Amino acid sequence: MLKNYLQDDSRILTLDGNQMFNFQPFYLYGDPEALDQAYKISEETGIPVKFIYDPPFSHLQNWFKKGATWYYFKSDDLIYILNELVGEKISEYFALETAHYQLARINFNMFNKYGIASANFCSPSNEYKRITDLNFSHSDEFDWLDNIKVLCKNNDEYKRLLLDLKKLFIRDFMSRERDRNISNFLFKINANGVRLAPLFDYEGSFFGDLDYYFNPLGMLDTNNMNTCDLLKYDQDFRVLLEKLMNFNIEKILEIIEEENNFHIPIEFKEYYKQQIFETKELVLKKIF
Repeated sequence: MLKNYLQDDSRILTLDGNQMFNFQPFYLYGDPEALDQAYKISEETGIPVKFIYDPPFSHLQNWFKKGATWYYFKSDDLIYILNELVGEKISEYFALETAHYQLARINFNMFNKYGIASANFCSPSNEYKRITDLNFSHSDEFDWLDNIKVLCKNNDEYKRLLLDLKKLFIRDFMSRERDRNISNFLFKINANGVRLAPLFDYEGSFFGDLDYYFNPLGMLDTNNMNTCDLLKYDQDFRVLLEKLMNFNIEKILEIIEEENNFHIPIEFKEYYKQQIFETKELVLKKIF
């Protein structure tokens, strides 16, 4: 239980459990009250309604407001909570925008439910779309490298988006992300063009295959010689892989402990160290 590893739980984010809806949203189909609340959250946050409430699926029960800020709360096993905290640091390391996670609890009738929360990163001034909402198609392992040009207004915009997506592939490959599905990364669109929106939902990290990574754009298969050659000789990928090789997971875990006043059990630290070590060994063996 998360509470057992907190050195001082008075410092963590506390959310009001009285805001929680008293229905079972996963079993509702078009509930008017739920839809009204979804529109309210959407108007204030900029998050598309379908990402909040799309019957029979709903995330309404996860959203809590404190002051002027909306937070998305998840109560989960310790390893998944740690994955969110580590995932944020990995995205920052690769200079990618990311949701900010913090340890949190919901207070409801003298009962505390512990977990992790992230503040809303969307803005009503932007549009947010999944890759399936855009005029984009691909069929081969890395044809998206050229095909994403159709999403961009000019070459500078294309280069920025391309670099962000290359970073996404390498950060997810390093963390063995197994859940980067169409709903777990978004594109931000405004007058300045299209960019990768802040990343989020890292709980599926460190469970995927060592030598293979997939998302809806394409795959990174280190058993494929053409892929390994691309990673080795493409300048951007080469720089990102060198950055991967210099990643210090022990330092990241120390920072997480300090920032959250939180003790990470030694077995979890060893687990992360082993995962990163195996990935670096694979890169040395198959790419460098």
